[in-house]
Amino acid sequence: MYITSHTNEFNQKINPVAVAFFEGNDKDGWENTGPNGWNYYVNENMTVFIQGSSFKGAYLKRDYAIFGQIYNLDIENVKVAGNDELFVDAKIITTKSGRYFFKLGDYVIAQGLSKDGEIIDRQGG
Repeated sequence: MYITSHTNEFNQKINPVAVAFFEGNDKDGWENTGPNGWNYYVNENMTVFIQGSSFKGAYLKRDYAIFGQIYNLDIENVKVAGNDELFVDAKIITTKSGRYFFKLGDYVIAQGLSKDGEIIDRQGG
């Protein structure tokens, strides 16, 4: 997970969080299994990115991640779900540049929750 620079569809410079998928090891080297794009949702509470890596080599391989930045200070927990809407906790990471959430897996919905479990925001799906 890293911060990148991007110009959005409104010609605004933004610095979204991104995820890269790598395969390999320290001896033989690492290869980015890409793609390096994302689908995203954004509002004043949080930004949600959904990204997948499609295949590498002669076999089909799918890697997915849902991640984003949390802007609303009242959001204390983030839960994510696939199309089945079975929600699980995402990991929240706090840095000098902000609060972020991250979860590997085929998830398409993110909910930002208050400390009391109230849904503040829901994106995706």
